[in-house]
Amino acid sequence: MGAKHLFRLFILNAVLYVACGAFAGVIVGDYLPTPMEMRVLAAFVGVPLIMAVISTAIHAKARRWTSVDDMAERFGG
Repeated sequence: MGAKHLFRLFILNAVLYVACGAFAGVIVGDYLPTPMEMRVLAAFVGVPLIMAVISTAIHAKARRWTSVDDMAERFGG
């Protein structure tokens, strides 16, 4: 796995996790008190990015080509 492939894999993971986090943020955002709202919404974006880094590292460490790698290659163009 080259650096270009790992970057594509990270982008795929980041898009998937941040999309889920953004959806949860939209739902929860209506119920948050105003002073905490931006911190919580930032966590709904920051935590998925950290999860994307971790899952990309674990996937790269496994050194096995899976369907996720195929998706990442198609995702990157």
